[in-house]
Amino acid sequence: MRKLSQLRREVRSEAASLKRQRACFNQQVEEDEAAELLREEQQAKAALQLEEARRRVSEQQQRAQEQEERQRSRERLRALQLEARQEEKRQKATQDALLRGFVNADHAKEAKEAKEAKRAEARAKREARRAEKAAEEAEMLQRLEAAKGAAAFRSRRQGTA
Repeated sequence: MRKLSQLRREVRSEAASLKRQRACFNQQVEEDEAAELLREEQQAKAALQLEEARRRVSEQQQRAQEQEERQRSRERLRALQLEARQEEKRQKATQDALLRGFVNADHAKEAKEAKEAKRAEARAKREARRAEKAAEEAEMLQRLEAAKGAAAFRSRRQGTA
């Protein structure tokens, strides 16, 4: 009988041990499942964050492109406005010149001929001044030569006298 009660104790002890092991195993399985769920949740969060980051980058790039396009449009508009203002100024200058009579072909031709005549006259005056200076220099050289010749003649005369 003792053996039987000892065997029962051992069986109960073994059963309790198995029960504890099963409880530990079940707890481990639950922890593993919880960890797996946590990993999946974190991966899902990371995927969402990555997608959100990509979306933000895409939006920023799109905004940057739109801003760049607006800037180019503004620059083109400024260039066109500047060109239009310059064209207006040219037209106004042409109109003013027409009103004054300077754009008329005959007037322009006459003005050009007058300008060329003034240049030719100035050129002729310069040439005349140069010729006059050259003549003066030649005359001075001739006088100098004559003076040298006279001095040489006097010195020879004085030497023989």
